[in-house]
Amino acid sequence: LSNFIEIPALSPAFDAEWAENGYLDDTIDLFLGWLNTLPMKGMSCNVHRLAGRTPVLTITIEGTGKGEVLFYSHLDKQPPFTGWSDGKGPWKPVREDPWLYGRGSVDDGYGGYLSVLSILALQQHGIAHPKATFLIETCEESGSFDLPAYLDELSDILGTPDLVVVMGYGLLFPKSILQIPLHGCINIHISLLPRWRGAAPIEHAILNGDEKTGVSIFLIEEKLDAGPIIATQEIYIKKNINKKDLTSELNTLGTALLIN
Repeated sequence: LSNFIEIPALSPAFDAEWAENGYLDDTIDLFLGWLNTLPMKGMSCNVHRLAGRTPVLTITIEGTGKGEVLFYSHLDKQPPFTGWSDGKGPWKPVREDPWLYGRGSVDDGYGGYLSVLSILALQQHGIAHPKATFLIETCEESGSFDLPAYLDELSDILGTPDLVVVMGYGLLFPKSILQIPLHGCINIHISLLPRWRGAAPIEHAILNGDEKTGVSIFLIEEKLDAGPIIATQEIYIKKNINKKDLTSELNTLGTALLIN
């Protein structure tokens, strides 16, 4: 991730010369190099480039158990902006345990790395896992306008997953995506829906003095955070807690709720 932070791979909406600059390709090359260091069994990788569109990486790991799972992530970044603390910057990785600062370390750049390692962990513990396919794009921060073309082009590779799990995706999924998995798409949202739909639910809960918050898992529909709720888990908000600590608590809570 430190090497990833150093690549100024702006999403195409913020870099009109993204193709000439080659930074999006650099992030994919870095990812592929990292994959080659892993003792993963049954893994294959392909880079896809449609004319005039940002590149996409697909990874397939053959299953040792039943089912199909589709993982999604992205490698493009938001603009650097301003307001970085002294000694920190968007393309400068700085480690202050347990945090790694820099553009891409926590705003989704870790997603593909983390997801691949989850399958490797299952293999190393001798636990059967479904077939896992990874779709990693480089246009998400621009609204994923290249993604639909790749979904059509790569339909045979993506297959028919049993379920798609989404968290923190900033757009509404079209019906064409919602209909891909057999059992639909579910979303993990860090609020007690219907309270604080949409962006920044943690900030809203703290700033409005909410006594409690939590995690909601629901079936995604074509409206914002409005599908049928499958499960919820609540916690009380500690006095004077900050966003970072509350986020950590809710992430742990959401993982456990999803598994259960």
